[in-house]
Amino acid sequence: MAEQLGIAPLADNDPRDKYFYEIIVCTGMRRNAGTNSQVCFILSGEDDETDVRAFTDSKRKIFRRGQIDGFLMAVPRPLGYLNFMRVWHDNSGKGKFGSWYLNYVVVRDVQSDTKHVFVANRWLAVEEDDGQVDRVLPVAGKEQLADFSYQFGERSRKDLADGHLWFSVVARPPQSRFTCLQRVSCCLCLLYVTMLTNAMFYNTTGKEEGSNAFTFGPFSVSPEQITIGVISNLIVFPVNFLLIFLFRKSRPHHKRPSRIDRAIKEVHDSNKQTSINDVKPEVSRKTMFCCV
Repeated sequence: MAEQLGIAPLADNDPRDKYFYEIIVCTGMRRNAGTNSQVCFILSGEDDETDVRAFTDSKRKIFRRGQIDGFLMAVPRPLGYLNFMRVWHDNSGKGKFGSWYLNYVVVRDVQSDTKHVFVANRWLAVEEDDGQVDRVLPVAGKEQLADFSYQFGERSRKDLADGHLWFSVVARPPQSRFTCLQRVSCCLCLLYVTMLTNAMFYNTTGKEEGSNAFTFGPFSVSPEQITIGVISNLIVFPVNFLLIFLFRKSRPHHKRPSRIDRAIKEVHDSNKQTSINDVKPEVSRKTMFCCV
């Protein structure tokens, strides 16, 4: 799970490039939305355009259903205001993992903290939608970002992935400090406290229901049962709400470097290793020449 919190540097980053962009890719929640196909893109701005770049991560699987993936792209110079993003895949995934449903892409300039959003909400699939695996996404304007369908979809996804206690155990947002272990603890607390309150009020209403019971088809509920239900909720939910609040607001024991800083450090470390490997043959040749 710790790997999912990071940003993966693109494998095709040039060691000489020092200008960085963070790219966040959100895969949809639809059935078979994830893909194993190789996804590539071109990012075009007013000042420059990237070459064909490929999304890769050697540590984990990317573009799973409902997953948010982060990448760090290095370029030689700023691209300027971004105009569009062309994204496609080679349809190399086997079976149901050939197609891909893309929700949106967020590109952030690490240096200026400027964000550009590219909204797709479409299939890149041969057997879905219009059969195209290549999309050109213009940068989203204020009207598109304020569109009801976009806002409703994003709010629903965030509420399910982070707000719903049980569902969020497997769909926790990568940037959330509320860990899966803490969420499981809250689920167990809710379950055990509910069982405890049920045991407290078990068989306290008597076997006979009064004439003032409410009947809903085959179901009958007495005022005493409603009262017990309200009291049980007043016991169960405040305890769990407090526990969830404390977990969400808790700070880490020690301050960790940001995801971007870790990714940039990883790029620098790989560049140093590449430089060392490039120097070794030269040293060996010089040594051989001196020996001769």
